[in-house]
Amino acid sequence: MRCLLILTIVVLALPDRPIRTPKAPTSLYEQFQGEWLWVGANIGGYKQPPRNDVTVLTVVGTELQFTQNGRQVSGDDSYFTIDHSKEFAAIDITPRYGGGQKSEAIIKIEGSELTICYSYGPKVTGRPTDFLPGQQSQIYIYRRNTSR
Repeated sequence: MRCLLILTIVVLALPDRPIRTPKAPTSLYEQFQGEWLWVGANIGGYKQPPRNDVTVLTVVGTELQFTQNGRQVSGDDSYFTIDHSKEFAAIDITPRYGGGQKSEAIIKIEGSELTICYSYGPKVTGRPTDFLPGQQSQIYIYRRNTSR
């Protein structure tokens, strides 16, 4: 009887708290954070052959950094902004060094796959309007790096 009384007191004394589970990223900006492995590209309508190197895109805050085979790619550090108000989310990428020109692209994340599409060609300007491969687009595909 004494055991039952102690058990009752312990159960009543413990607060009833919901189990906390980590919050899943909700915005595209939050989903974009982390490491992405390059898995393919289509440039000017041509699927690019597989590469032997390991290219990783790392996104931290509003910064992008590329590494190949564990080494930082010189001059490719950039800043980005995302605009969700368009039909396809717009991303503007500005080089961190050298005063390079801002690149306008569109971006989507579906599950663990990231797709970034830029306009392509000497006479092509502005942001792409879709993710269809063609002569006027360059599409890069990444998968979330889950090996870390």
